[in-house]
Amino acid sequence: MNRRWPVLILIALSLTVACPVGALYPQGQAVTYSDYSYVRSIAASMDRVFFATTEGIIVYNQMEKTWEEPLPDIPGMDADDIEQIWVDQFGVRLYARTFSGMYLFDEALETWFPTNDQPESNPVTSPASAPTILHAPPGFNYMSGGELIDQHARRWFINDVLDDGSGMLWMGVWGYGPARARTGNLILELMPYGLLQRRVNALAMDSGYLWIGGAAVDPGRTGITGFDPDSGTFRYIETGVGPEFPPVDINVLKEEEGRLYVGTPNGVYILDGESGEVERTIGRQQGLLDENVLSLEVTGDTVYIGTSEGLSMVTGGIDSLGWVFPTTFTGQRIWDIEAVGEHLWVGASSGAFRLTPGTARLQRLTDDESVLFSDVYDIEQAGKKLWFVSDAGLVELDTETAEMESFHDITQKIHPRALAVNDSIAAVASDKGLTIFFHSDEKPFKREFTVDDGLASNTVYSLIMDGDFLWIGTDRGLTRFLWNNPERVD
Repeated sequence: MNRRWPVLILIALSLTVACPVGALYPQGQAVTYSDYSYVRSIAASMDRVFFATTEGIIVYNQMEKTWEEPLPDIPGMDADDIEQIWVDQFGVRLYARTFSGMYLFDEALETWFPTNDQPESNPVTSPASAPTILHAPPGFNYMSGGELIDQHARRWFINDVLDDGSGMLWMGVWGYGPARARTGNLILELMPYGLLQRRVNALAMDSGYLWIGGAAVDPGRTGITGFDPDSGTFRYIETGVGPEFPPVDINVLKEEEGRLYVGTPNGVYILDGESGEVERTIGRQQGLLDENVLSLEVTGDTVYIGTSEGLSMVTGGIDSLGWVFPTTFTGQRIWDIEAVGEHLWVGASSGAFRLTPGTARLQRLTDDESVLFSDVYDIEQAGKKLWFVSDAGLVELDTETAEMESFHDITQKIHPRALAVNDSIAAVASDKGLTIFFHSDEKPFKREFTVDDGLASNTVYSLIMDGDFLWIGTDRGLTRFLWNNPERVD
C-alpha cells in the first residue's frame, strides 16, 4: 500500500470534522422567521439571551433591549432536534446538543460545526423552577406551579426557567413563547416574537410593514401576524378567541387605508388594522354564493372577491353584492385580481382577462405562444410591465405598447403558484422551492433556489417583493431572501 494514503485519509477526516454539516450560502442571503412559541432550552451570557425553540434559536439583546435576527438552523437538521443549548459567560461559544451530537456556532461564518468539545459551564447562570408567586400581565392569572391562564380561559405552562444571576428570570411559556420577570418584583412580562403559525399562505405589505396569514393546521394560536422588519417587533390578531373571527385558513390578505381584508374558506372578514376587531363579514348571509375566497382587490369603496366559483363585487354597503360577468366566470376559480389604472386584471381558470369597471367590457388576453390558455394564478405589476404566471410559464405585457413576450417552462409546479416581480427579476414558486428569472440581463436566465440556499422550505405558498429582498412564505416559516446578493455567483 502506498504510504501516502494513510496521511491523505487523516487529512480528509480532519477536513470533514472542521467543515460545517451542509452547504454554505453567502452571508446575509437568507433569514427565516417562524413560530417560536415552544421553548425547549434557555441560555444567557452577559449581554444576550438565547431561546432554543421547536422552530429555531432566537436571540434577545439585553443591552440594546431588542430582538436580534434568528440564528440559522444547523444545516441538514430539523430545529426540533435541538435538545439543549449552552453559552459561556461572555457569549463567545454557543453550543447545541442534538440527538446526533454536539454542535458549535461560528458567529463569523454564521453556521454550525460539529464538535467533540464539551460546553463550558457558565458560573453565573443556573436553572430554576417556576416561581410560586408571579404577578401576571393584565388579563392573565397565574397559578402556583407555573400555570398561566389567559383571558380566553386557555392554559399555558412555564416549562423552562433560567436565573441569569443578575436579577432576571428568563422563562419559556409552552405555546406562548419567551417571557421574563425580575426577581425583585416577580412581574411577568411576555416577550412576543415570531409568527402565530409557521405556515405562511398569504402576505400583504404596507409601507414596509408586513401582514402574514397562514393555515390553521398547527396546534396552538392561529391568526394574523403583523411584523415590522425595521424594529423586529411583532403583533398578533388571533383567530378562534371569539365567535366573530373563528380559527380558519387565511387564503389571501389585502391592506387598504388601515383595514385588513381577509379571504378565507368561510368568506371575507374586514378588520380594523389597529385594533384587530372585525368590522364586518361577507359570506352566504350577505349574498356571497361561494365562500371559498381565493383573491381580493379593493378600489375605492368597491371590494372585488374572487372565489372558487366566480367573481363577486361589493360596492359601498354589504347589501349591494353581485356577480361580475356570471356568463364568463361562473364556476371558475378566480386566482388573482389586480387593479392597474382604470382596469381590473383577472387571473382565472380559463385565462387572463381585462375588465373595465362600470362598463360591460371584458377582454381576454391571449399570447401567440398560448402560455395563457388555462389557469392564470398570479398577476403582478412592475412599472409599465404586467407579468402573468400560468401552468405553461410566464408572460410579460407592456401596458403602454401592448407588446407581449412569452417564456415557456420557466418553472414547474402542480399547485397554484405565487409570483413577485420588479424591473430585474420575476420570482415564481416551483416544485423545488423558488425559481428566479433574471429577465433584464442581456441573456436572460433562470436559477432555482432551495433550502440549500437558505429557504425555510422548498414548499412555497406566497411571495412579495421588498426592494432588494424577497419575502418567501413557506410551510415552515417566512424567509427574507436577498435576491441580488453581491456575494452570490449566479
